[in-house]
Amino acid sequence: MKQFLKLLFILILPGLLICCSEENSRESQLTDFIPEEAILVLKVNDLQLLQRDIGQHDALSAFKSSAIYPILSGRHKILQHIRSVNPVLLSIIKLKDSTYGYTLVSRQDSLNFQIDSSKNRSSETLKYKDISIKRISLEDETVFTALKDSLFIASSSQQVLENLLTDKTYMKPSLQKNLSARNVKELSLIQLHPQLKLADTSLSDLAEFVQLDVSIAPTGITAAGVAVTSAENNYLIDSFKGQTPQENTIMSVLPSATNSVVSLTFNNAAVIVQNLRAFAGDSTHTTSVPLFETITEIAEISLPDGKAVAMHSIDAVAAGEALTAMRSEHAVFRDVEIFNFSEPGIFRSSFYPLISSSVNFGFRLDQYFVFTETVASAEGIISAYKSNDVIENTVYFKNSKQYLSDASSLLVMHFNGLVKSGIANVFFPELSSINSERAIDKYPLAVMQFTYDRDFAHVNFVSLETGSTKQITGRVTQLASKNLDRAILGSPQFFSNHRSGGQDIAVQDMSNKLQLLAVNGKTLWTKQLQGPILGEIQEVDLLRNGKKQLAFVTANSLHIIERNGKPVAPFPLKFKDKITQPLSVFDYDNNRNYRFAVVQGKEVFLYDNKGKIVSGFRFKKTASEIVQPIKHFRIGNKDYIVIPEANGTLNILSRVGTPRIQLRKKFNFSEIPITTEGSNFVVITREHTKESISQNGKLSSTNLSVTDSYWFTTAGRIKVTLDDNLLRIDGKLVELPFGIYTPPTIFRSGGNTYISITETQEKKVYIYNTDGSLHPGFPVYGSSAAMLGDANKNGRLNILVKGADSEIILYQLE
Repeated sequence: MKQFLKLLFILILPGLLICCSEENSRESQLTDFIPEEAILVLKVNDLQLLQRDIGQHDALSAFKSSAIYPILSGRHKILQHIRSVNPVLLSIIKLKDSTYGYTLVSRQDSLNFQIDSSKNRSSETLKYKDISIKRISLEDETVFTALKDSLFIASSSQQVLENLLTDKTYMKPSLQKNLSARNVKELSLIQLHPQLKLADTSLSDLAEFVQLDVSIAPTGITAAGVAVTSAENNYLIDSFKGQTPQENTIMSVLPSATNSVVSLTFNNAAVIVQNLRAFAGDSTHTTSVPLFETITEIAEISLPDGKAVAMHSIDAVAAGEALTAMRSEHAVFRDVEIFNFSEPGIFRSSFYPLISSSVNFGFRLDQYFVFTETVASAEGIISAYKSNDVIENTVYFKNSKQYLSDASSLLVMHFNGLVKSGIANVFFPELSSINSERAIDKYPLAVMQFTYDRDFAHVNFVSLETGSTKQITGRVTQLASKNLDRAILGSPQFFSNHRSGGQDIAVQDMSNKLQLLAVNGKTLWTKQLQGPILGEIQEVDLLRNGKKQLAFVTANSLHIIERNGKPVAPFPLKFKDKITQPLSVFDYDNNRNYRFAVVQGKEVFLYDNKGKIVSGFRFKKTASEIVQPIKHFRIGNKDYIVIPEANGTLNILSRVGTPRIQLRKKFNFSEIPITTEGSNFVVITREHTKESISQNGKLSSTNLSVTDSYWFTTAGRIKVTLDDNLLRIDGKLVELPFGIYTPPTIFRSGGNTYISITETQEKKVYIYNTDGSLHPGFPVYGSSAAMLGDANKNGRLNILVKGADSEIILYQLE
């Protein structure tokens, strides 16, 4: 028996020695030295380059108050001396006293750490289990370093370093494998037990870890990676298990002024509600909510004036029916019903912790239902939606979308002043709250996206500088709105403000009260008139000093009013007989020696600046009713005054009222004003013919083959026509949505020419360029013909339009 054991020992000893030798000779890996205390691990090829990129980056330099910023940015007095040509593993650690430190590990043969020549340096050697540990101090910073298995290890904590030298591996194999397998181009980053910062809170237990490959460029920060969970714990991202990620569309109804968005998508609302309740530890919520059965996306929105919840339905009718018992009438704003909502806590109880709002009011926008804390928030969202001033239309969102998947499970967006929270979700996990030490002005948006896929989620992050791509002008914002006490009569108009160089707003209401408003909505003065203003208000400068006056007629008066609301003597002129056409104002030689043409049936009265009849004007009366406002044209060096009559006669006169062109042909005048095209006069008749009249009286007629809704207008060389929904701008065809439109109007502003038209049923204002393209940001909400101008003298185009019956809206083109 002894001989047998001896033989057996001889046979197995070499194997035992080999096994022990293999185990003891296992080469240590960088990932073996990730501390248990690590909250953030960075694998980087060039540490010095990373420190420079972070230290010089506009967005990341806003985090100088962060405890870990000096470690990452190269401002750390010791770390800035470390150079390595091979990958470095840098761990950010959280110590027991809630302070933060670091551990760094790299191959010894590729690392250079020289601080011998530095002032205020001290060094000593310590012993730990036969391993030499160097304690190095530089000014007020201390580091502990050691060598093991050809690896250089440095830590700000002696205890952490000693723990790492015990051959104990703290990191799970899955995490080690993930880091070891990364072929790092710039930076690979792992967040351990990450939190997710929202608008005003942070969510813990998002995942076991999030790994991101990060690109830091002067034009922005992008990242892509995965969020990984494990079966041992319940993680927030696992709430999306079994769900199919959906396309995020809710940005099409959220205002561009939004501060933050948390959006989640799903294909089975009951399951995700159950999963979220389980994550929150709430087992009491077991019943399904019919309201959510057709919902595929729901979002909590933080606005400047409160919070809101928005949701997208694939069957808005069914969702509306489910809301019936929860709603009651409240108000109507811009044709949208705002209702009282009787279940303010339903979203929090179903989708906590991703949604925590309590809401009181709701409304529907197409396939979307939005719920707000206040009526003011509801009106703000409706205004932005009606004006296309939504996130989806912003340049920065469009640019960011190229770095995101079309569909996602969870989308977290931070805007403007909250962008720091979004960037902190990647780099600064220790910041539980973000101070406003320095805003990141050039970074309007930070987006983090999670797309669930089996037992993990794909992650994307993007935050771009606004100047990183060519900016597209054209965003339209509502600058101001004002509701009058009575419904508006006609359309609001701009009126020149000689003091600011901009514009004021003139408007009359149904009680015939005329008001002049500042562009911010402040009432400058009101004046009670005896009747409606006929046609448009004209601008004149009677005193020739640049201070403009308002000129117009009512049924029995000719008014000229100063900008301060006082009449210019001897006006107003009173008339016994009824005035039947809008006021016409002629300035023959552009010397402000005005002529004011007042029409009463068949009679024409021409007044000068002093309210006196112009004796030299010989034309007094027509044979039949005058059917359009009298017009003045200057063609070449000749003046023409055009007066159409009900009997078909077209009087074309000189400035003294004598016939200049005599025509025998009679015309069946339509409502389309007589205009010019080139050097010819153009008459559009009720028979849909275009009659062109040359200066020598030659006539040519063209059958237009158009509908009764046809309109024709010109301004200089620009010609615009409208036939039903077919708009032509200098021959370029634009097919509008079917509807009822105001006549197109041509405006010139800032050296550019624009064409404005309003669809009055859907209440949409369109602005087109002369090449036939729709101007970016349009259509916007409006119910009347729009007026364009530079109201604030800031070089930006403003659009003035009537909104609801008593509402004035002023937009600005950014």
